[in-house]
Amino acid sequence: MIMKRILYAFMFIAVSLFALQAQAQNRYLDEVFSGVTVTDSIVYSNNVSISPAIFSGGTQPPGQVPKLMTIYEPTGDTVSARPLLILCHSGTFLPAIVNGGFTGGRNDSLIVEMANRFARQGYVVAAIDNRLGWLATSLDIEAQRKSL
Repeated sequence: MIMKRILYAFMFIAVSLFALQAQAQNRYLDEVFSGVTVTDSIVYSNNVSISPAIFSGGTQPPGQVPKLMTIYEPTGDTVSARPLLILCHSGTFLPAIVNGGFTGGRNDSLIVEMANRFARQGYVVAAIDNRLGWLATSLDIEAQRKSL
């Protein structure tokens, strides 16, 4: 009888320790950080955009537009070599006013939510603006390529 109680106690302790180990948080799988540090409007490239021409009714030529990104990092993380995720929005290659859509930027609610979740898991996330417009109506192929 005593031996049976000792065996049950030992099994209870072993199962409890196993359960505690199974519930430990795993970096990159679980949200292990509570805060996120956000650095906004970092220029990573430049591009020619037709947006000035569209919004001016064709009176202004296409112009240089900086491409921006927002970096999301876990607050308080001491690891120096972390994986980088690059999130690109679902832009439709024409500015939102022209295409009638509501998506197309690094500050879209879905991009921001995903970036925050990944950063809380330990990743560094770059939410970037990709090309936001192109001159689809031009018959000059070279002008179309430059406007991308």
